[in-house]
Amino acid sequence: MCLTTLLLPGLMIYILYSFMGDALGSQLNVTEDFQPAIRAVEISDSMRELFAQAGMETEEIGADEQADAMNAVQQEEIDLLIVFPQDFDAAVRAYDVSAGEAAPNIEIYYNSASTDSSAAFEQVQGMLNQYESALSNCFDINRGQEGYDLADDRDLAGMTMASMMPLLILIFLFSGCMAVAPESIAGEKERGTIATILVTPIRRSELALGKIFSLSIIALLSGLSSTVGILLSMPKLMGGMEVNMTTAGAIDRDDSILDFCRLNDITIQTWSPFQYGFFEGVFIGSDKYPELNHCLEEIADKYRTTPTTIAAAWILRHPAHMQLIAGTTKPSRFREICAACDITLTREEWYRLYLAAGHILP
Repeated sequence: MCLTTLLLPGLMIYILYSFMGDALGSQLNVTEDFQPAIRAVEISDSMRELFAQAGMETEEIGADEQADAMNAVQQEEIDLLIVFPQDFDAAVRAYDVSAGEAAPNIEIYYNSASTDSSAAFEQVQGMLNQYESALSNCFDINRGQEGYDLADDRDLAGMTMASMMPLLILIFLFSGCMAVAPESIAGEKERGTIATILVTPIRRSELALGKIFSLSIIALLSGLSSTVGILLSMPKLMGGMEVNMTTAGAIDRDDSILDFCRLNDITIQTWSPFQYGFFEGVFIGSDKYPELNHCLEEIADKYRTTPTTIAAAWILRHPAHMQLIAGTTKPSRFREICAACDITLTREEWYRLYLAAGHILP
């Protein structure tokens, strides 16, 4: 009685929680001698010296290898890719805070689904923030905060599920034997079978241990069955309906606001329609969107107009009949936008531009 009532619960909780702590610690923490794998593009002399003082080794690569390095970060082959502006040291020295212009921007690409990559990102970001403060904020780090996390949505979902698995396993173990435990004692007493067991030539401790071992086996088998069920359902669970704003293939990213507006004849206005990020500029003519700009130019040649006109025509072709807020002070740009009223894109052209922007169909 003393063993099962007082000692066993504390012992089981200690063992299970210790296991959960070790599992989560190995998943979220890195070793003390962790050395991140970093590749750098256009690294300057001052940055090279700064990283050397911090004991971080960087592999210098050319700008033509940037795409391969970003793929390596996504595949967790390396931890970070850092892209410095060309002539970074000279740009920092020449930067005038009072001029109101954008400061030189250091791009740090990482993978938040990888523990090593996340730890390396925090280390490098903290080091650069201190260096930036010493220079009176003469450069930015990941301006806009968009597009620098290269983690795949499935990897993020898998990481979340992996962090929940120890708790789920604990729940499965307890729930598997909770229904059987009362039945094995109180149920036998009600049926009168407990008396037969008590008169058998065994000690009471052996009887209690037998009950405990049998319930433990049932709990383990039930927990194993539930865990296997979750693992088998993971592909469908992670590839099912998406309902978040950050995933391009999501079915519902705005809590059905767009649908509500369409059903109730509420006009939606598009503000800063050609911007990407917060302060990074327009996507038209940007090197970050080569496929999209190629499609814009091809369709613009077909209609004998400009990519800006085609981009505006894409918005106006949306079935919600949105109002486009130009937000420009240039008469030439305004005329290009107004010309979109005379162009109606085909469905094939509309979806071609949608896919060229890097989106997927839901």
